[in-house]
Amino acid sequence: MTDPASGAIAVESNRLDGVQLAQIDCVRVAKTNRQDVPIRREGKRRLRAARPSFRAGDTSLCPVLRQPLPEFSAVFFRSNLMTVRKKVPFVTFLTRVHDKSVQGPNPYRWQEKTSDDYFAGKRVILFSLPGAFTPTCSTYQLPKFEELYDEFAKQGIDAIYCLSVNDAFVMNAWGKSLGLKQVQLIPDGSGEFTRKMGMLVAKDNLGFGMRSWRYAALINNGVVEHWFEEEGFSDNCEADPYGVSSPQNVLETLRAAA
Repeated sequence: MTDPASGAIAVESNRLDGVQLAQIDCVRVAKTNRQDVPIRREGKRRLRAARPSFRAGDTSLCPVLRQPLPEFSAVFFRSNLMTVRKKVPFVTFLTRVHDKSVQGPNPYRWQEKTSDDYFAGKRVILFSLPGAFTPTCSTYQLPKFEELYDEFAKQGIDAIYCLSVNDAFVMNAWGKSLGLKQVQLIPDGSGEFTRKMGMLVAKDNLGFGMRSWRYAALINNGVVEHWFEEEGFSDNCEADPYGVSSPQNVLETLRAAA
């Protein structure tokens, strides 16, 4: 939210289970020839505050982190405090489900599913990735989660979900191509869930538009218990880090905590 008087971008904070959470969602600092100007990402747009109210080194926008703003041109202010112990956002997903009553060569119909349908009353693994049919996702991450499904079940996991900012048609075709039986695919076509999780990034350098940064999470009854985020979170990242959110690492963490 921008203060109409000062042009400053407000930082909201709240308490959850005794932990101070900083809602600092994709705020950037852009270097100008005179001073630093706060900019907030709104999709692909960049909105510049009318009256910049702070400079690098100021802690006024970081009341929780209590750290000065870095002395470089652009930075995302993100913290795992935003995700651990946080309830996943409530959104409605538009899925396509098989229905024998539908005539024709494509016997599927639209069905709305909410966050509660996926997460309420369950202990699940959610992993999110940049895109269906992409190399790392199709060759390593998704097939390995499918292969290790029974091992996750032994650790008390009720379901494993793979989410991507792709529509239901693409996600269904991807699942069919891989012969999935266990892992369920969630189409976040509009990116609403990913955006509200604070994980939406631009992939314009690959022609993808807005997509999810790669991460995984252990979620119990809709609340994040453990967070596995690949390093280097940024727009148009040249690399595709993979390791922290791998099924092997997630499973090892669950076993160690048992």
